[in-house]
Amino acid sequence: TWSGTYRSNGDYSSSHGSGMVQGDSGFDNWLNDARALMGFNYSQIMTDLRGATIKAVYITLYANHWYWNDGGTARIGTHNYTGRPGGISSSRYNDQRVSSANWPKPGKRKVSLGTGIGNEFKSGATKGIMLGPTDDSQRQYGKFIGNGQSIEPVLTIVYVK
Repeated sequence: TWSGTYRSNGDYSSSHGSGMVQGDSGFDNWLNDARALMGFNYSQIMTDLRGATIKAVYITLYANHWYWNDGGTARIGTHNYTGRPGGISSSRYNDQRVSSANWPKPGKRKVSLGTGIGNEFKSGATKGIMLGPTDDSQRQYGKFIGNGQSIEPVLTIVYVK
């Protein structure tokens, strides 16, 4: 339902719109080691998952740029923001929980997040997905399509009741 990019100091980067950036290009002194958040209809997810057993969780993302133009590694985490915040705090996110290396350049990938994250969506502890920060900022500097753009992020939760 929303997405955005944040500077390493936690400030929202309005110049990126709904696009999502992770890492540091080395050219934007204000961005530094960027991270991005995306949010989903968490209340509907919680309603749908009530009484369910989570079987699998995936995030499908489209990366449209990597710094070295040879793919990269997506650093995927979670957050508990209910809407796009004006700034972020490390107390509200859990970064780098899943890494997905050798990303297409550019391209789309479906990444398994595990049932633990699915159970966090079920309980409401997690409300969205995070990209970044990175360990090797330029090597992992990537741009991803955000909410409202063609090929926007898709969260898939497989469950049984």
